Amino acid sequence: MASKEARPALGWLVSALTVLALSQAPACAEVTRQDNPQIEGLNETRVYEWRDTSRKPNAVAIAVHGLVLHGRVYDVLARELAAQGFVVVAPDLRGYGTRCPEHLREHSSEGFADTDHNISYSISEGGASSVQSSDDTLEGGVCCNSMVGTSKISYDKSYKELQELVRAVRNQYPALPLYVIGESLGAGMALHLAADMPQSIDGLVLSSPAIKRRFYLEPRMLMDVMVLMARPSKNIDLAPYIKRFASEDPMIIDAALKDPLVRRKLTPIDLWKTARLIKGNVSHAARVPDSMPVLIIQGDKDRMLRSNGVVTLLEHLKSRDQTVKWFPGKGHLLLETPHIMPETISTVSSWLTEHARDANPAKASIRESDELNN
Repeated sequence: MASKEARPALGWLVSALTVLALSQAPACAEVTRQDNPQIEGLNETRVYEWRDTSRKPNAVAIAVHGLVLHGRVYDVLARELAAQGFVVVAPDLRGYGTRCPEHLREHSSEGFADTDHNISYSISEGGASSVQSSDDTLEGGVCCNSMVGTSKISYDKSYKELQELVRAVRNQYPALPLYVIGESLGAGMALHLAADMPQSIDGLVLSSPAIKRRFYLEPRMLMDVMVLMARPSKNIDLAPYIKRFASEDPMIIDAALKDPLVRRKLTPIDLWKTARLIKGNVSHAARVPDSMPVLIIQGDKDRMLRSNGVVTLLEHLKSRDQTVKWFPGKGHLLLETPHIMPETISTVSSWLTEHARDANPAKASIRESDELNN
């Protein structure tokens, strides 16, 4: 026990340490998500947007989702990045998420609660969904999903909309570095964007990139192949494949299957279009300029795609700034889940924050030059 003479000194020390800790602690983040933000230059593209309203943004990230998923699956990662000063924008590709009313109508009697963020979904018979929140992440606490519209899967149109989104975000934040994040099929889209629009994109984060597909010969799959040949317009139930191949973590699988915005049925034609899209990703990688920084993360237990596809990707990427992070024992979904690992968040957040910090002076110089020329 400290003596009477030592107690004042101890009290002073504790007080000093407390003040020091508080002075170094970041200001409380006020991260909000808008489910239908107004971004000038967008026509039909449906997006979600996360930002910290208490601070000035220092970078922008566009997150592209993978097969059967939707933009809001990036919610946990996006909130972390927004707290670091990023504006994060994630679209729903055509035929997915809020743009798949036929799929939503199938779940008209179901509800879904996201207890991690105090959000619940309900779906009406007409296919429109409503989102209720007990926090302030949605304007007024309730968002009637006006974004729902009839839209079939179209990767060509989705890609054009992504290009439109890059241009719109670049115009809105001309002085900020812009990064594209993509997982699985979304990583392929990100590569395509970087190849076609290198002047607008400052770096890529690729998770479980869709380079090499896996092929399984099992009874159920053989039956689905027979369906492909006999009835190419018939829907195939993807729930069994999600259960088996999406992740090694049962919580991640459970969250995907309970999310009503996850599309659980595709036609063989849609799957064929997806396979054809994946086939072209290597050629896009070869056209990414060597000045483009790239972070690649991959689980070595990926059962959806071949994890050694990363090796093939690196053989074609010319980037002088390549970082590869392997996650032992982890499966396919690494970013698009409410159960994202802290190590994964830290890897992505640290890489983006570091590169945005290095890129900002250059962006500021460009803006000052433009202002002088004008």
